[in-house]
Amino acid sequence: MIFSIQQTYAQSGLVITEIMAHPNEAGSLAAEYIELYNNSSATIQLAQIRLQVATNSLSLPSYLLGPRQYLILSSAQHASLLQRYGQVLALPTWRILNNQGAEIALIDQHDQQLDHVAYRRSWYGSSLKNNGGWSLERINPNVSCNNQSTWTASISAQGGTPGHQNSVWNERFTPEIAFHLIDVQPGSIRLHVENAAQSLHIPNAGHFRIQPGDQAIASFAIWNDTVLISLHTPLLADIPYDLQINAVDYCGYSYQKNIPLINASETAYNDLIINEILFNPKPGSVDFVEIFNRSDKTINLQGWQLGNRVITSQFHPVAPAEYRVFTIDEQAVYASYPRAVRANFIVMNQIPAYPNSQGTVVLRNANHQTIDSIFYTSGMHQAFLRDVQGISLERQSSLLDGNEAGNLTSASTLIGGATPGYVNSNHREEIAAKNSLQLVAKIFFNQRDGFEEQPLLRYAFTESNMMITVTIFNGNGQAINRLIRSKSVGYAGELYWNGQDENGRPCPGGIYLYHAEIISSKGHYQTFKDSFVLVDERKKY
Repeated sequence: MIFSIQQTYAQSGLVITEIMAHPNEAGSLAAEYIELYNNSSATIQLAQIRLQVATNSLSLPSYLLGPRQYLILSSAQHASLLQRYGQVLALPTWRILNNQGAEIALIDQHDQQLDHVAYRRSWYGSSLKNNGGWSLERINPNVSCNNQSTWTASISAQGGTPGHQNSVWNERFTPEIAFHLIDVQPGSIRLHVENAAQSLHIPNAGHFRIQPGDQAIASFAIWNDTVLISLHTPLLADIPYDLQINAVDYCGYSYQKNIPLINASETAYNDLIINEILFNPKPGSVDFVEIFNRSDKTINLQGWQLGNRVITSQFHPVAPAEYRVFTIDEQAVYASYPRAVRANFIVMNQIPAYPNSQGTVVLRNANHQTIDSIFYTSGMHQAFLRDVQGISLERQSSLLDGNEAGNLTSASTLIGGATPGYVNSNHREEIAAKNSLQLVAKIFFNQRDGFEEQPLLRYAFTESNMMITVTIFNGNGQAINRLIRSKSVGYAGELYWNGQDENGRPCPGGIYLYHAEIISSKGHYQTFKDSFVLVDERKKY
């Protein structure tokens, strides 16, 4: 997390601001060009500067470029095509710009590099634009580095802006730098630096601290896009730490970051368990698999696999008693289930195919060891469910093996048919000795500030997936709300009412009665009823 950014210095002098490497011969900009910009307050003599393209170097002709002025470099052959856009300097020798990418540099008479950019085809960020006819433009000339985050495809209708301010010009733009944890060991931390680590400058090891304890690090090294940090004091297992990175320079900006990390313990079989499986989704939705950390360890999911698919390549801790949901479409799953907890989702590019009839779900750790494996069939769903599309199979007990007969069963339809990222609707570690369904309180209040649902009844059953029907009657014996109509429920929970009739009108105060019927999968039938008082608090205001 970035908690401070401050510009320390700006790029000044002669800079490269636009590159047309792949022109469209049928377009208005039908020639290769490189645009230069004098980002200083002094006039610059170009005769003292060399242009280098890949391994080819060329001294620029004599030309005085004034402050805040642009200049288009092109071949002599195409100079006339570009003159209507601005000042053009025709070069006697033109090195063709590679469409896939190349290095371009400006070098002064002392062999000092004034500016350098190694553009790539991927920088366009668009399959349409990287096929030609569009230039690459620098976003902010004050940013002192050139990488994919500081350049992008032109958004000009003609495909570029030679000799003029870039179409993507934004002097408030600051380049982003992201540190991703690769690995945490007791004595070392490895980070991946996104967006060109060579633009990162860390003067010394004092710019890193470990909290708690305000620990200094022993040393660090940067190569390619990786930072390796060596520690004086080993990190304890499963203890939350923060790596503080203070006042490091990136592209002329000073950054401070705080990165949470954990030295996670080794995992054993069933530390993490497969807790819920949706293999027959609703139309418009997708499959998901939920896991649960039943251990007392914080477990890092980095490099773990669901079947043969990597779950995440990033550091991702899962604390004890936490859930994670794996899917390819977070929004589709979240929108389908009211109990879904979005914070527990991990979006994968692909998950294994889970057939509707039967299949196997396998969870492996980063060392390719199987941590849990469950075989499922559609026959595990409750027999009385006519349509199981969109209904998951949930693990009832986290203490029993997932493949033990009866441990996987249909999620309650009362709560929407699945609970991704939330405690299972059929979760139980202890089973009630007898069926019970009773009022939470004998007095129910209609709130003055709205009609939010409140718990009315609390239940505990000897079996999961009881089918329940609940009707509320007024004091005259009239049914005013068929609250629940043949829904399946788990072992225990609460049933809610908002104090309204079936048409959404608030019910007046008075005496009411609930009547409930339950039917088990074995055909056992039982009824419950009781009276209660409804107090209409709205009348007090």
